[in-house]
Amino acid sequence: MILLFEEQFSKDIDKITVKSVKKKIEKTIIDLKEVKTITRFPNIKKLTGHKLAYRLELTIIDYVSF
Repeated sequence: MILLFEEQFSKDIDKITVKSVKKKIEKTIIDLKEVKTITRFPNIKKLTGHKLAYRLELTIIDYVSF
């Protein structure tokens, strides 16, 4: 599957400092590239008003010890 990202997406990723979060995003992108049909991917919704745009919601839990 071909993935296209807005320029702002790269800027937002660069601002993330937690390595585990970046790894989760990277793994999700790799999984998206390998999937045959977008509808089979969990937590993805088609954006209304756009022909080929989708929104993906990630749940990232990062435990920090104090």
